[in-house]
Parts: sequence; C-alpha cells; structure tokens
Amino acid sequence: MVDRCLLSFTTQAIVEARRLEVQCKAMERCGDRPNVYWRAIPEHDLRFHPEYEALPPPEAVNARDSADLRLFRQSSWQWLEARRCRLTTSWAASALGLFEQKAARILRLPRHLQSHNRAVKAYEYLTAQRKRTFREMLNAVNAEYDPDVAETEELFEPMLWAEER
Repeated sequence: MVDRCLLSFTTQAIVEARRLEVQCKAMERCGDRPNVYWRAIPEHDLRFHPEYEALPPPEAVNARDSADLRLFRQSSWQWLEARRCRLTTSWAASALGLFEQKAARILRLPRHLQSHNRAVKAYEYLTAQRKRTFREMLNAVNAEYDPDVAETEELFEPMLWAEER
C-alpha cells in the first residue's frame, strides 16, 4: 500500500514538473512586448539563399527615373529620401480620410483605428517641407552615386555583398 501511494505521488510530481517545464518554455515565447525579430530571417542570411536577388549597394545605383527608385534598399537613407513628403501607400488611407469616424464606420473598421488625428498627421507629413521637383529628388538620392562602384563587376555577386555585412 505504501509503495502504491509513493508511486502515485511520484508520478503526480513528475507530471506536474513536466507541465511546469512546458509552461516555462511557452513563457519564453510570450511576454508583454512583441518580439518582431522572432523567426525573422536576417538580411545577411537571406542574401546567401540561391533564389534571393540582392539589390545593389546604394552607391552603385544611379537613379535616372522613377523606375530606378526600386533599386534602393529599404535600409538606405536614399529609400527614405525618395519618399519624403510624397504620398505613398502607407499614407494614402489617412490622406483620403478613410480613418475618419463616418468613413471608418461605413468600412467597419475597429474603433481603435478611427481617428481624425491620422488625417491631420498625413496633412502635416505631406506639407512639412517645400515640395521638391522630381529632378531635385533624384539629385538628392544620387548624392552618393559612385561610377567606379557601379562599374565593378564583382558587386553584382550577391555572395560578396553578404560578406560585406
């Protein structure tokens, strides 16, 4: 009888310990703040994948028209500069007033997204500075263009770009 009780108690303790262990591991994956880097593939590792076509370094891009702006990496200052004070898709809904109370109700958007402040911020962003001509913007993003870098054949090898980082 004593052995059976001891065995039952030991089994319960083991099950409880296992449950706590699983719970602790689950707690490592959650918390009060989201981990945006969890399971994200670093850019450096991504460049080694055979199907990945890496963009050239920003100093190798000579933007002549709007089609060339896609060649700038999102991590470059040129990418931000090309979008400064311009209406992009990230500002379109706010600028169109889709988050205003009446429009948001018609679109059945959640209450936390409804805000007049979004339209005000879009207006402020789009009118923050003097509008530049397209040519002025191209001159700004081409400020670091280096023809020697652009003509180097080796730069078009993604593996070399990955080693840079």
